[in-house]
Amino acid sequence: LARCVAAGRAARAAGDVYFEARELERLRTRALALAHERGELSIASLRDALGTSRKYAQALLEHLDGEKLTIRHGDRHLPRRPPG
Repeated sequence: LARCVAAGRAARAAGDVYFEARELERLRTRALALAHERGELSIASLRDALGTSRKYAQALLEHLDGEKLTIRHGDRHLPRRPPG
């Protein structure tokens, strides 16, 4: 896994959750579009929109918060910047 990360083929989202690098970018783009469209995201809303589990939705939201693309307020994650 470390070699895949070093080669840019995998990326850590949060904790022990890693994604294929292009897939993480695709998920990030989709999540940010949803956040801007809805004004906020929650773990449950992202989980449902992506058809994934709570574990992966939470990791993606933590990644977005860590990248300063969203900010967490309680259970809500709000977009920081306008899309574009």
